[in-house]
Amino acid sequence: FLNGEQISFQVRSEADVSLLLLDIDPQGYISVVFPARATDNTRIERGALRTLGETGTVSEPLGVEILKLFAFAKPVEALKHFAGKSPIDPMGREFAELLRIIKQNSPKGSGWAEATVEVVTTKGQ
Repeated sequence: FLNGEQISFQVRSEADVSLLLLDIDPQGYISVVFPARATDNTRIERGALRTLGETGTVSEPLGVEILKLFAFAKPVEALKHFAGKSPIDPMGREFAELLRIIKQNSPKGSGWAEATVEVVTTKGQ
């Protein structure tokens, strides 16, 4: 993706789940892409196609970004506090709390999943 390009994310689920989409930028800072607002409905029904968050614009810092999508069988109310947060320092208390909530709601056999995608952003020509 080139600097200044529009970007959006869509997902189709294999089950009824609640979603959380994180973006880890090239400097290691985390942004909560979805939910963008505490009032966003994070549930998606099996087979439904859903756009996550709003269309954004690629901007600096450029490089390799990591997108992490988490799907939880049950809604995780504690994640509403993090809706739209950016940037989250990976060494800070806020990230430690986010990680604790994710781990607490994703024990083995609890009906959760995650996917990771690398996205390369560049200045272009």
